[in-house]
Amino acid sequence: MKYWVIAIIWLISFVAEANDFRIVTVNEAPANYINGQGKIDGYVTDVVQALQQIIGDETVIEVMPEARALYTAKAQNNVLLYSFSKTDQRNKNYHFIQKVLSKPWFIFTHRDSNLRIGSLEALHQLESIGVVIGDIRAIWLEQQGFQNLQYSVTHEQNLKMLQAGRVSAIASEQLAVSIVAMDLGFEPDEFSSQYQFEQSDVYIMMSQACDDILVAQWRDAAKQLVESGELLQIALQWQYRIQHQYGLYVDLIDDILHF
Repeated sequence: MKYWVIAIIWLISFVAEANDFRIVTVNEAPANYINGQGKIDGYVTDVVQALQQIIGDETVIEVMPEARALYTAKAQNNVLLYSFSKTDQRNKNYHFIQKVLSKPWFIFTHRDSNLRIGSLEALHQLESIGVVIGDIRAIWLEQQGFQNLQYSVTHEQNLKMLQAGRVSAIASEQLAVSIVAMDLGFEPDEFSSQYQFEQSDVYIMMSQACDDILVAQWRDAAKQLVESGELLQIALQWQYRIQHQYGLYVDLIDDILHF
C-alpha cells in the first residue's frame, strides 16, 4: 500500500511542478544578467518586474542557458520567457506579450585579424564562426546551411574563444560584445564589427501551453505599462545607465531600446 501512496504523491508533485508558473531568461547584459551582487538585473528584467507588480505576481525569475530555457518552455506548461527573438517558427509556438527591444546582428573579428567580411558568401569561407547554443543567431545561421559553426554555452565563452584566436569570428551584437569585453577585462576595441547580417525584434513571450487567463493577464499588464508611460520611463532610465556606466549610446525608438 505504501508504494501506491508514494507513487500518488510523486504524481501529484510532478503535475503541480508541470503547471507551476515559471519566468525564465538568459544571462546577456544589459537586457538581463546577474549583477555583482548576485541579483537578476537588466533593462528587460525591469520591464518584466514592472509587469509582475501590476499583476501581483511574485514568481522568482530563473536564469539559465538559452537551449535549456527553450527546452523548459517546450516541456512544461505555464512558462514565460523574456528577451527572446521573434521568428516565424516561434510565432507558431508562443504567445507574444510585448516587444521590448530590437537588435541588429553583426559578425565580429579580432582587431589583429586581417579578415574583411562583407557578405554571407564570405562568412561561408571562414574557418569557424563562434555562436552560442540556442542563440537566435546560431539558429539562423544553421538554417542558412552554415557548416563552420563552433558552439559555446555562454556569450562570455564565445568572446573568449575569439580573443584567444580559437575562432575566426563570432556572431553577436555590438552592445553585448562591448559589455562582455569590459566584464572580462578585455578592451572593447579589440573586437571589430565587420558585417550586419540580420536583425531581430525581441519579446516577452509565453508558451502556447500557458493558461489562457494567464496570457490575458500579462497582455493586459503590458498594455497598461505602455499606456501609463512606464515602459518609456524604464527605457529612458536604461539608456542613461548604459551611457554612464559603460560609455555606450543606444537608440530609443517607439518606447524601446535598440541595441
